[in-house]
Amino acid sequence: MIGLTDKQEKFARLVSDGEKLTSAYRKVYNVKNTTKEKSVWEQASALASNLKVASRISALTRLKEEDHSTQVRRRSEYVLRKLQEEVERNDNRSSDKISALALLGKSVGLFTDKVETVNNTDRNSVDIEEELEKKLSELLGNKAS
Repeated sequence: MIGLTDKQEKFARLVSDGEKLTSAYRKVYNVKNTTKEKSVWEQASALASNLKVASRISALTRLKEEDHSTQVRRRSEYVLRKLQEEVERNDNRSSDKISALALLGKSVGLFTDKVETVNNTDRNSVDIEEELEKKLSELLGNKAS
C-alpha cells in the first residue's frame, strides 16, 4: 500500500476482487448520477493505468491466486489421504477398496481417455471444398435411401 491513497487502495482491492473498473470507481469516488459513463470510464481507466495502482492490483490478484492454489492443493491432499485410508482399512468391503483405488488412480491420471486429433491446417481451400462436397453427397445419398 506504499504510495497509495486510501481511495486508490480501496479501488485496487475492489478491482482485484473482480469488480469492473467503472463500478469500483463509482463505489470509491464521489461520482454524481449525472456524470457521463464515458467520463467515469476514462477516470477509472486512468486510475487503473497508474503504475502504483496497477502494481497493487496485480499484487492483490497474485495473492488471491496463490491462496486459491494453496486451498486446492490442501483439499486434494486431504481427499487423497482419506481415499488411501479407505483402501488400507481392514473392515472395508472389497468393493469399497476398489472404488477408492479407482479414484486414487484417476487422481494420478492412470485412467484417462486418450483423444487424438488430426492437424488439417495445411489443407488448401480446394481440398476443403472437395471434402465438404464428398461429405454432403454422402449425407444426401444416405437420406435418399
